[in-house]
Amino acid sequence: MRFEDCRPFIRYARELTVSQESAWGTSVPYDARLFYARSGEGEILVGGRPYPMREGSVLYLPPATVYRLVSPPESVTYFALNFDLTMSTRTQTVPVPPDSPEDFRREEILCPAQPTDAPELSAPLYLTGMLMLEPSLTSISGEFQKKMIFCDARMSAVLFKVLTDCVRRARVAGNATRRREGSEILDYIQEHYREELSNESIGARFGFHKNYVSDLIKTATGRPLHQYLLYVRLSHAWEMLEAGEMSIAQIAGACGFADMCYFSRYFKQVYGHAPSYFRTRTAGL
Repeated sequence: MRFEDCRPFIRYARELTVSQESAWGTSVPYDARLFYARSGEGEILVGGRPYPMREGSVLYLPPATVYRLVSPPESVTYFALNFDLTMSTRTQTVPVPPDSPEDFRREEILCPAQPTDAPELSAPLYLTGMLMLEPSLTSISGEFQKKMIFCDARMSAVLFKVLTDCVRRARVAGNATRRREGSEILDYIQEHYREELSNESIGARFGFHKNYVSDLIKTATGRPLHQYLLYVRLSHAWEMLEAGEMSIAQIAGACGFADMCYFSRYFKQVYGHAPSYFRTRTAGL
């Protein structure tokens, strides 16, 4: 399963307050967990490792993760979610209680599949400074409580965005400079996609080594430069084709393709048909 194929199913969503009087044992869940610290300061032990949970901290736990909520000196309030990464188990609508480490049965994990291209979700994922997630998690909590029509679809879409934000941040966790540099390079590619671009030429523009540029682009997009550049060029080609103001040869040149046959071949590979096929049908788009 790829990350883009995830369609989370939220089984339980609630606002959870943990106080000094709370007594939480060590648990092993059969579905995934996500804890977001809304207020206060707490701690969650994962396999014996402490994770401080202050406002804006988020902790994702895949199924079968051993964890325990620690009772804090002062209360801490979490948004807490129980969910699977796909809808394959949506018939199991009620919360599934976790077991103790001694009683846990791995063969009963509800959704063992994990996205192969997002290894961050195959292990505990801890991030701080994620205050931007709170509106989304508040929305999920409200949807779960009200149970309005299509609430599962709405919650799934919002949680997918939350997970996307978490995975993106994890790729460059703790390094705001790398996030900024990666964003600037993608902006540059969007503006100069018609030109001959390479890791070397982009590196010369920004004063970076070509390997560093390659790593920034792969981290930000999941693709090497040549694949990302091809995606950008073909996206713009589609827009020009739909506008219907230029010939196919003109579009190929305007998008940075030196050879129209090369352009047509890759356009068909991505969109399923040659540009000429869509040229006669763009009026219906």
